[in-house]
Amino acid sequence: MPGETIVLEFKSVVIHNVEDEDITFELLNISGEPSNTWAEIYVSADNAIWQYVGNISYAKNEIDLSHLNHDFSSFIEMEFKGNN
Repeated sequence: MPGETIVLEFKSVVIHNVEDEDITFELLNISGEPSNTWAEIYVSADNAIWQYVGNISYAKNEIDLSHLNHDFSSFIEMEFKGNN
């Protein structure tokens, strides 16, 4: 939902940078109506220092972490944008 933010924490595993895409999201549109909702994605190893890694939408749902300045992430923040 645009204007909303969600933070996910991975306690038992971490997200590592590997070859190709590292995180895949699936946005669900339960209304069935056209939507322009998208999200800015940030990752963090400590829930204090966040790094922007890209945007996701219904058309683009994968993020590559190859440009990160740390080896792993335990947190993902999604800031939803759009107008529906």
